[in-house]
Amino acid sequence: MLRLTNIGAILVCGIFLFFTVCFTACFSACSSVPAQKENISYIDDIDGAAENSAQNEAESSISVDDADKVKKVSGKKKSGKTAKKLTVIYDEEKKEEPDFTAEYKALCADLKLTADNLPAAVKNGNAFDSDFSVFVANKAGLPVEKVSITVKYPSHNLNGSIVYASEDIVSDAEGKAVFTSPIPEFSCLSEILFYVTPEKTDEAVLKYAEENALRMPYRVYTDKTHKVISVSVADYTPSGKPVTSNSYSSSALLKALYKKGFRRVGNADFIDEIDSGNTKLLYKNSSALFSGAVDYLIFGTVKYEKPVEQNAEGLYTVTLNAELSLMEMKSGTVILNTKRVFTSEHKNEWQLLDNIRNTMMAPEFADFLYYNF
Repeated sequence: MLRLTNIGAILVCGIFLFFTVCFTACFSACSSVPAQKENISYIDDIDGAAENSAQNEAESSISVDDADKVKKVSGKKKSGKTAKKLTVIYDEEKKEEPDFTAEYKALCADLKLTADNLPAAVKNGNAFDSDFSVFVANKAGLPVEKVSITVKYPSHNLNGSIVYASEDIVSDAEGKAVFTSPIPEFSCLSEILFYVTPEKTDEAVLKYAEENALRMPYRVYTDKTHKVISVSVADYTPSGKPVTSNSYSSSALLKALYKKGFRRVGNADFIDEIDSGNTKLLYKNSSALFSGAVDYLIFGTVKYEKPVEQNAEGLYTVTLNAELSLMEMKSGTVILNTKRVFTSEHKNEWQLLDNIRNTMMAPEFADFLYYNF
């Protein structure tokens, strides 16, 4: 029994001694491993950063056998300045924006558009007698097929302003691209544009395309040439007083309208009402005179911007400011208004004024009414 007790004591002591040795060995091994350095560099200035980087490279290249060199490097005196954390910022690569205008110019470089067919002017509410068409060719003048062409055309009139719509057409084997206009339900003297369809609908591209487009007249005249119309235009003296005896401008406009196809037109005298600038008074007095027999009243003023002068060449010169309006007599609503400036010169003073009224002002106003009424 005593022998077993001794043996047990010996075993207990042996186990205790074994764990003691193992624990000591583990502790020694752990303490001999150097602490890992943080992967952060500290600098006090640019030179210090370069020096620190060089030191790190030197340490990483030293072998285990160079014990003395390691000690010398690690024992280098540190700067007394406060260290700063090095932050590295990487600039993102800037992506170059595509130049859509340049791409469009390259697309059009070998193409040329020319007018192929221009239909005659048409009356409001009627179809054009033929289609608009353009010819698409390359630099050599040969036809190019399957080229998309954008057509921008007058669509309707909104409060006196033309609104445009667009449509794409394609050139055929003969290089011809044809556009059939919708029936216009308004009068206008405008333009229709043709240009190579851009691949990108960028604002700058569209601006360039329209500025360099092939342009053709788009002419729709009034359907009211059969209406009864009265004309009253007040002429003014160089001193600014209205001429009450006769209106040469009114007579000139009357003749120009007749040439355009207005057959039921005549002159009226409302000089005082026009000079007052009171359109309500003008409507009241004209309605009383016409008694419903007149559909529209054309009225306006022609004034000197400055008196007639004679220049160094001996020619007489003059500039007139003219304003014209169109009133619908059922309601008294002014539905059209325009202002124009006319300048002319002539060797004879009387012929100067006659020329500016009959060859410049009256035809231009007649065209305005013919294509906007």
